Amino acid sequence: MTSTQIEVRDGRTQITIPGEVVASGWLPPSKPLAWDEWESAFNLGQRLLGALAWVLGDLLVYGEREYGEDYAQVVGSLSAARINEVMRVARAYAHEERFADLSFEHHREVAHFPRPERAALLRAAVEGEQSRDVLRHDAHPVADRLGLARRGPGTVGHIDPAVETQDIEADVLAATRGESDGRIAEIEVRLKAVTPGPWESRAKLYGRAVYAGDDEVCECSGYTQSPAQALANADMIEHAPDDIAHLLRVLKGTQ
Repeated sequence: MTSTQIEVRDGRTQITIPGEVVASGWLPPSKPLAWDEWESAFNLGQRLLGALAWVLGDLLVYGEREYGEDYAQVVGSLSAARINEVMRVARAYAHEERFADLSFEHHREVAHFPRPERAALLRAAVEGEQSRDVLRHDAHPVADRLGLARRGPGTVGHIDPAVETQDIEADVLAATRGESDGRIAEIEVRLKAVTPGPWESRAKLYGRAVYAGDDEVCECSGYTQSPAQALANADMIEHAPDDIAHLLRVLKGTQ
């Protein structure tokens, strides 16, 4: 039976997939596979998919670091969203921080967590053989405790602009009357918890990213929105800590 052998440095000499793996996909062997053979091959394919996401992210991070914006010339048909995603996750984890028994998607779910908390969550996911959805569920109370926003409706890391900006004028007016001391204290706590600056907006493929030193704070994609909008969003985020600190000083001076 024809098989394809792929070498992977994960404690094994090689991974063998029955049939033939070619650039356009997988070709089954001439002899039909038994169920357990197909199941084993499918599980290996899943492992390879996760490994390739890491490889792609590491290569892109290396290319950006070594060649600057010129690296974008070789990305081909990859979407900006996919490029930014794999780069963000690859940049977040050193190789020794990655869990071979967990998927790339597991790591993506908690990539924005502080290192101790995300390591504990990932370790628990390994020990409990948790799916990505279970990990996401378990991460919610940790995110709430750390003051991290959730990443999408029901997911970790999402900020709803409509919620964040509602009733701003009312809050400001109340604050000038000394009625929002608690809200001001909460804002000060959040401001002190952010990554120390200065923050800086830098060009990325199809958009911008805001950095605090070498740490990426966030990305503003010019693929899912216009480049001008991505630039405006990045400019707002870049100056947010200093702007908020200035407004707090002015506000306190009026009370």
